[in-house]
Amino acid sequence: MAVCSFDGNSDMYGLGIRLGFYLQWFGVILANWLARSEVPGLRFANSVFVAATFLALIIQMAKNVQNLEVVEVYIILLLMFGAYFALIPIYIWRLFTKCNPYWDPSRYPIVNPGALYSNLNLLLLVAVLSFQLWFWFARVPVLSGEDCEQYGFLFAKIRLENTGHERRKDRAARIRTLQNLDSASRLIVAAVITVATELTIAWNHIRNVNSLSSAGQTIPFLIGLAAVIRILMRESKNERRYGESGFELEAYSTISAL
Repeated sequence: MAVCSFDGNSDMYGLGIRLGFYLQWFGVILANWLARSEVPGLRFANSVFVAATFLALIIQMAKNVQNLEVVEVYIILLLMFGAYFALIPIYIWRLFTKCNPYWDPSRYPIVNPGALYSNLNLLLLVAVLSFQLWFWFARVPVLSGEDCEQYGFLFAKIRLENTGHERRKDRAARIRTLQNLDSASRLIVAAVITVATELTIAWNHIRNVNSLSSAGQTIPFLIGLAAVIRILMRESKNERRYGESGFELEAYSTISAL
């Protein structure tokens, strides 16, 4: 059966919007280790991106549920839910450790998100998850009556309608290990969702969604790019400051020895 090739909706998931999401995902992970003061702002920006995209999606669906192809909604949900997919490895890890809080990486966030952000983010997560359930149980089955196929990503190309997710020193070392584990899982998830989104667009031959020529694509791309550049600049500045202070300390020690 042929693939349902069509012109995509660049206003919802154009190249600039996708790059904006990708850069923010990786930016938050980098900032956790290189520029922790930037993390709250990046988290907030990502939540705003998700909320704005979700609102636009709801408006599109309310006007006409046929405004977007099923695979287009799938792509948009990948982008909106991308940061939340990092929770999956954490829950799997909890199962392996029998929910032992001693080995729970989420207990030791590198940068604490705060109660207000956590609660608001939870509400956003519940809203997006509710839409996810409606999409998979009410919208995707419609594809079975189509004369062409649409594909998604599950570590392979699949049809969307296919029916076949101590001591102080020891404690410090354990916390650092759990933090590294959490960052690694988030990095892997971000990379997988990035690949999943781009492969889905390629597999379904979606056209006119790979250009940065409009302001609607350039703005989110530049916001994401600026966030990553800012993180790298902050890290470079911190390294220079550390190098200067280290040199001064060494010079002071040498003079004192004389």
